[in-house]
Amino acid sequence: MQVSVTGELAILVLPDEIRSLQTECLESTLQRVYRNSPVYRQKFDNHGVRPEDLRCLGDLSHFPFTTEADLRNNYPFGLFCVPMEQVVRIHASNGTTAIEEQILSVAGLSPHYLIEVHKSGYLDVVTLSVERRGDASQNTGCLRTELERKIKSMLGISAKVRISNVGELPRSEGKAIRVVDRRGIDS
Repeated sequence: MQVSVTGELAILVLPDEIRSLQTECLESTLQRVYRNSPVYRQKFDNHGVRPEDLRCLGDLSHFPFTTEADLRNNYPFGLFCVPMEQVVRIHASNGTTAIEEQILSVAGLSPHYLIEVHKSGYLDVVTLSVERRGDASQNTGCLRTELERKIKSMLGISAKVRISNVGELPRSEGKAIRVVDRRGIDS
């Protein structure tokens, strides 16, 4: 038994009622994604399940979960379950692992980088500084353009890329030091 107190009002919520409400809400979510997302509809069909197969919370184990590959291949636009004009907000992560993968996929760039986020008006701006490799023969402009294109197409974000010479960026251990949030500093 769980008691929720809001102001002067106490509401008694029984475990069976909680499970019933959770199941109802989950079934509604499954119906919505099946109806509106080709990605999820295909995943459900491939697993041989339909939203109405959820009769209790234990049935959830029969449904496919969203994988890292699903996110990488479809995020964010392929996973929308409402028309674009109804989208209010798009979540974005600092995505350091995905960004690092894109950096390493460009011949001529080293794994040394720094991500800086700052405000420009109401928008967040991402600047990505990356060191070129010592043996890189590519033009800096070409390296920058290729990385900006890859980040935009693979991650769905626009980043300003700055190519640095070998040894210009600070060396760090761990990702936390590679991401600098200047939104509270620069505003």
